[in-house]
Amino acid sequence: MKNAMLRGLFAGSLLSVTAMFGQGETFSASETFANGQFEIEILKNDVEVIVTFTGPENLWLAFAPGSDTMISGNDVIMYVPNQGNDVIDREFAPVRPFQLPPLDDSGSQDWEIVNGSIQTNAGQTTVSLRRDVTSNDPSDYDFSGLGQDSSLTVAWAMGNVENEIPMRHSNRGPGTISNFTLGVDEVLASEFSVNPNPVSSALTVSLPQSIASGDLTVFDYTGKVVATQEISTLNTSVDMSGLSSGMYLVKFAADGGEVTKKLMKI
Repeated sequence: MKNAMLRGLFAGSLLSVTAMFGQGETFSASETFANGQFEIEILKNDVEVIVTFTGPENLWLAFAPGSDTMISGNDVIMYVPNQGNDVIDREFAPVRPFQLPPLDDSGSQDWEIVNGSIQTNAGQTTVSLRRDVTSNDPSDYDFSGLGQDSSLTVAWAMGNVENEIPMRHSNRGPGTISNFTLGVDEVLASEFSVNPNPVSSALTVSLPQSIASGDLTVFDYTGKVVATQEISTLNTSVDMSGLSSGMYLVKFAADGGEVTKKLMKI
């Protein structure tokens, strides 16, 4: 189910998340842990990072980026639903088993819940958290190095009682979130094309290799929809012969992303 929740962020009820991503290329990846019970998904660009947790309702969820074990000073982010839906920014320290990881030495709480992102359905809770890619707190993980095809080592944990230290809880473990890829919008922007331009009759649409199908909409200069068509790898031709000469906008939407191209009809 990799990237399923990320596509939901772009296409569904968490549209407020996507408004944050307007600076630099957006990369994304996801992985499931605890036999599929706990999913962690990450979006990042040059400025911000959004981490989405999906796990059993009423359990705390914890995520330690860049760490696979309990090492003093490493970053830990906990979501605790029974304490006012708090996100708690902590760090690993040399403490006894089942002690709560202390708050960051600086006292900073850099993570925040994305407004409107908490959803509960069929016993599962999904929550999106955001933070700047880098932080002034030396214990906070630096996400700036994540890019195309990179991987992130993580430690994860979840439990019923907030004062159980995540990495000593029975439901815990190390893992890797792999294969960060460009977001759908970036792929479409770089690989989607329409030819010829100018066009007189038949317009050929070229799709990215990762996109199997989508919806194409043609607008005239007033914003009126003058043509719509489903585009797939089996059907990439659009008849433009019935349109008047002039400038048009061609919008293609697929997998929660979209791209718009200018087109001259002659």
